[in-house]
Amino acid sequence: MTSTVKEMKHDLTKEFIFWDMESNGYDYVAFSMEPSNGRLPQQIPNGTKAKLTIIDRNTMILHVNEKNDRKWTGFMTIKQRTFGGMSWKYENEYEFGTKLFEISSTDRGTYFEDTVFLQPSYESKDYGRELFVRNRPRRPSVNNQTSQIR
Repeated sequence: MTSTVKEMKHDLTKEFIFWDMESNGYDYVAFSMEPSNGRLPQQIPNGTKAKLTIIDRNTMILHVNEKNDRKWTGFMTIKQRTFGGMSWKYENEYEFGTKLFEISSTDRGTYFEDTVFLQPSYESKDYGRELFVRNRPRRPSVNNQTSQIR
């Protein structure tokens, strides 16, 4: 059986049907990674907040308000199921770059934990890994099926 690239693309509009619809502003909080182990998030949010908007079957936009009032926007494209690439730029500044990302949704029983993990696509002077997290209440599912990724 052969598949076209288009058929293999992940369809965000089906998999993450509630992610965009339930957003009420900048409801993702950011966590920096532990200095001693860059693979684990710190326990306390770093003050940055974000909003995720699904554009189409494999495109999203991440709007970020940093704690120091700097704002940037990332244009995200899914490459494989939950992984992709993002180009980003600060508002009103000539500062931009690229990052890799992984998105996931974990069923925690009474709620879903939606995450967006960002990692520089190359070594960057000041920008490291960052995790955005949102706890989303459980809602009635479409066709009695719950959207799960992991």
